[in-house]
Amino acid sequence: MARGAVDGASGNDHRQRQGFPRGLVDDLRRNWIEADLIDVATVAHEADYARQQLKTWMRPVVTDVPQMMHPGEVGVRFDPLGVGMIIGAWNYPFFLTLSPLIGAIAGGNAAVIKPSEDRARLCRRSREAVP
Repeated sequence: MARGAVDGASGNDHRQRQGFPRGLVDDLRRNWIEADLIDVATVAHEADYARQQLKTWMRPVVTDVPQMMHPGEVGVRFDPLGVGMIIGAWNYPFFLTLSPLIGAIAGGNAAVIKPSEDRARLCRRSREAVP
């Protein structure tokens, strides 16, 4: 389930990905190449990395047991702890909103996103892309 959610948060769909630089160009008057390389491509690569490492991150870690506690076993299990609130910034609204979202979802947590209201087009596109 987390793998599909990471895919949705990354904007890896080619049609969706084309709209995000357009929103950054329209809202921030940013160069198309800068918008695609810094914001969109970085988030897509981060989501790809999270998707590849998800099984490794979810695997419990077995640690050594002190001699007097033998034959016991000790391990560290990673459990999600709740809900995170992600508030988007005005200067890098795509990157600083979706990058923490990918980490939260990959960790199994729920997240509430509040994009910057100053960036109307980008906010609308984010609402369409993130499930």
